[in-house]
Amino acid sequence: MNHDLTAVGVNLENLQIKDDLFKNVKCFITGSLDPKITKLLEDGGVSLSKFMDFSTHVVCGENYDENDITEAGELYDIPSVTEAWVVASARLGRLASTKAYFPLKSGIFCGLRFAVTQVDIRDLRKLYAVLTFHGGTFNSRLDRTTTHLVCGSARGPAYTKALSCGSGVQIVTPDWVADCLKTSSLKQVALYHPRLLREQVYFKQAGPIGGAKATPEKQPLNNILGFDFEEGLAKTEVPTNGKKDDPKARPAGVEGGTKQGSPVTKQTAGGTN
Repeated sequence: MNHDLTAVGVNLENLQIKDDLFKNVKCFITGSLDPKITKLLEDGGVSLSKFMDFSTHVVCGENYDENDITEAGELYDIPSVTEAWVVASARLGRLASTKAYFPLKSGIFCGLRFAVTQVDIRDLRKLYAVLTFHGGTFNSRLDRTTTHLVCGSARGPAYTKALSCGSGVQIVTPDWVADCLKTSSLKQVALYHPRLLREQVYFKQAGPIGGAKATPEKQPLNNILGFDFEEGLAKTEVPTNGKKDDPKARPAGVEGGTKQGSPVTKQTAGGTN
């Protein structure tokens, strides 16, 4: 099973799927699919093909053959996707775009492994989308394979543990991620330590006037992320725990857990402890 799905808490048992979702999909399988993914495909009416030239999609399971991916793209112009694409499609109720689910990692964060702490669930989803879309690997906790800890504030067990690792784990704020994408290069991490935390780059909280509930001011995310956040992958196609953020459930003056005027992002439901 795709480890990125585990990292963001996907619950496949409770996932509902339309019985005709994959009716127009002719699927060639390479590698070994998780049985739950196979069931989702079958429940959605997929047609399985043993011949790639009659297929519309190549779905890659564990230990997939890279030659199959190359053949699909170069000879037949068929998109190859990970198991996460199946889950995303089921959650959307339509076929998800295939670009972000290409199994061969590439992009500015390729080879880097991220854990995230001290951010709320909304920013956790954004970071998951951005980091994996641009080639990074996402993990639900800090471990010996982690190269970078994205930290919303200079506190917490994960932050303390990362400090004890010295140069083994680079500690950065979410600003580092956005600025790397702006310049298409990995920025110096020393300038983005949580001790020097700047204002959040994704949403800036406007101050409440006369007790009115504050509203978020959108930033130009499309240019930063490389895709349309509000309409595309990051908001709707990223696997989550199945519950969407309900802005009505938040306290007045708080957007996604970030208080006006505070450089610290409060951790709620998401991220590493």
